[in-house]
Amino acid sequence: MITGLGGVTVLAGWILWLHNMGQYRSLSDWVTSSFGLVLTIGGVLATISAFVGAIGVGRGVERLVDLGLEIAASGGPPTPEQQTRLDQLSSSLERHGKTDLLLLLLAVTAMATARYW
Repeated sequence: MITGLGGVTVLAGWILWLHNMGQYRSLSDWVTSSFGLVLTIGGVLATISAFVGAIGVGRGVERLVDLGLEIAASGGPPTPEQQTRLDQLSSSLERHGKTDLLLLLLAVTAMATARYW
C-alpha cells in the first residue's frame, strides 16, 4: 500500500514537472533554467528515494517479519544463525532508512526552494 502511494506521488510529481516544462520553448531551456534544474534534481532524488524505500526498506521489513515469525514458531530464543540474520537485517534497514530519509529531505528542499533560485 505505502509503496503504491509512493509510486503515485512520484508519478504525479513528474506530471507536474511536464506541465511546468510546457512553459518553456524546449527541454534544454527548461532544464538549464535554475527553476527547471532544481525541480529536476528534486524529482530525480524523489524517484530514487521511492525505489530505495520500496526495495531497501519495504523488502527488508518483509524479511524481518518473516524471520520474526520463524523465531516465534520455534518457541524459543533465536538460534545463533537467526540472530546473525536478525542483526544483518536490522543493520540493513537502518542504513536504507537513513539513506531514504536523506534523499527525501534533499528532494523536498529542492522542490520547496526551486522558485527562489
